[in-house]
Amino acid sequence: FFISFAPVSNIIPIANMMADRYMYLPSLSLFALAGLGFKKLWDRFPFFTLRFILAFLFIIYSVFLITLSIDRTKVWRNNITLWQDSINKCDKNSLAYHELGRGYLLKNEIDKAIKNFKKAIEIDPRFYLSYYGLAEIYMKKGEYQRAIENFKKGLKYNPDNPLVITNLGVLYFKTGKYEKALTQYKKVLAIEPDSAKIYKNLGILYLYGFKDNKKAIYYIEKSLKLSPTQKQAKQMRLLINKLKGEAK
Repeated sequence: FFISFAPVSNIIPIANMMADRYMYLPSLSLFALAGLGFKKLWDRFPFFTLRFILAFLFIIYSVFLITLSIDRTKVWRNNITLWQDSINKCDKNSLAYHELGRGYLLKNEIDKAIKNFKKAIEIDPRFYLSYYGLAEIYMKKGEYQRAIENFKKGLKYNPDNPLVITNLGVLYFKTGKYEKALTQYKKVLAIEPDSAKIYKNLGILYLYGFKDNKKAIYYIEKSLKLSPTQKQAKQMRLLINKLKGEAK
């Protein structure tokens, strides 16, 4: 029991302090021990009456465990029921509020998602995942400035996330802040120097933002070289041919 429980006992801190799954493996040893104890009692008392009592107690205990399991499956029905149960037990859990927000976001219940992301941040102002959740919502709603603000707040506590930095660059591009977009894309290249997506974004930035066709061609070709079969590869090649034709 202790050998299998030690890795999740938080002697060395791990992600979550408590979780049902931490007891799955350790509990096997307890059930094995209970089974051995039951067999010893069964062998020790051969009398019918005593064995009947043992069997009856075993059945009662089994029914009790089955009832608990059935009740627990209601909690595990979906993300919303699972994380709401966690909040009911501890309403100061920022992760639970964040995951509840993600659950509502997947169901497109935007107002409830926003409410839970904000609650997670209220509990822990450094909980960057909820800033990203809010930014994702505002980005989809076209509220670019609010999305930018939340991405920046999240990056304050999680500065090297290439996906978030990319999204921030895209938002700067969409709001006409081309130099800021360029700065963000360069940050991503410092983390992921072979990112085909960023080279494509740079090509788009130079084409439509800086109106520099030569650099646009260079970056789009670089992107295709790194990922020849990427999505929109055909359109990118047609664009390059068009730009080269205009340059003649």
